Amino acid sequence: MTGLTVIPALASGRRLARRIALTQLAVAGVLAALFLLASPSSALAAGLGAGALGLGTWVSAWRGFPQRAPGPSDALWALASGLLLKILLVGFVLLLGLGVWRLPPLPLLLGVFAALLAFPVAAALTPSSAGSQPPQSRH
Repeated sequence: MTGLTVIPALASGRRLARRIALTQLAVAGVLAALFLLASPSSALAAGLGAGALGLGTWVSAWRGFPQRAPGPSDALWALASGLLLKILLVGFVLLLGLGVWRLPPLPLLLGVFAALLAFPVAAALTPSSAGSQPPQSRH
């Protein structure tokens, strides 16, 4: 079957991934603002660490949750390749931040850690917009 097939699990996964990525990017902004009190390079490092993870989550979701319904092996390949892209992106940003730009390591790693902690928190939160959850059946 070709064309656009809507599967609730894919749409739900895309919404969840978007919520998590936006939460991680918000953590990057807040952490950068807090580290700005220490120094501009610390703020850049903290924001870069958390922002890389937020961007990695978005890339992983873009790859792992396509618009059309994939077959089982294609779905597994999409999720695995999305995770690999995320790992490579975060590793590359850490390499740039620590090795090339010589940013302070503690704020950079704290940014990554804070964004990692934001992942389960954002996943556990329920959406606040009306109509975003399926209707509940009454028994």
